[in-house]
Amino acid sequence: MMMRASITPMIAEIQQAACEYFRLSKREMQSTCRERRIARPRQIVMYLARQMTKHSLPEIGMFFGGMDHTTIIHGIRNIGLLMGEVPEVAIDVRAVRYIACEIAKARAQSFQKAA
Repeated sequence: MMMRASITPMIAEIQQAACEYFRLSKREMQSTCRERRIARPRQIVMYLARQMTKHSLPEIGMFFGGMDHTTIIHGIRNIGLLMGEVPEVAIDVRAVRYIACEIAKARAQSFQKAA
């Protein structure tokens, strides 16, 4: 039986998952808007990008249009704290993680079919 390696979502796939889950556009997600309905999903993407990928803080910042690494640190810490205090945030993070993994699996399957 062949073992399959786990498929790691790319930052763009995590962002796509968050956009789908929160019903936001990619433009809204990458904006500098501070409204909670946009900022919190953006911070969730930052948190998951750090947890699920090997990208550095500056690389994650560049994905968001050149955000400073300290902004990324703030977002990651904020979501980490909120996950322990606000059950809805933990649910949102798990949902976005699941959707991102499904998107990554679909990408991997399409590459296998093409090969």
